[in-house]
Amino acid sequence: MLTCFGLLAQSQTSAIKGRIVSFKNVPLSGVSVTLQNTSMGGVTNSNGDFRITSVTPGTYTIVATSKGYTALKKNITVVAGKNNTLDLQLSENQQELMDVVVTGRQAVKPW
Repeated sequence: MLTCFGLLAQSQTSAIKGRIVSFKNVPLSGVSVTLQNTSMGGVTNSNGDFRITSVTPGTYTIVATSKGYTALKKNITVVAGKNNTLDLQLSENQQELMDVVVTGRQAVKPW
């Protein structure tokens, strides 16, 4: 009886998959992708692809963050047994990409 319940509960979950690219349509790797207010998430691979598994059906806010890009939040409704796909495009964060100027000074030694 418990085995049947376990299989039923397992079949009630689904997955969210997608791809994250830059504004120039270049795949972004290392982007953190999370479901807000949960412990579920992952990181994009070198092709910009991500997959979050064992997601209970419902409505979530997916959050994508990466250094140098503006964080993006998007709502998604997860349905069991359906392909739950969400492709995102991140914009560069101009404030984080500002130049840094380092100036060095040498102390003058008295003779």
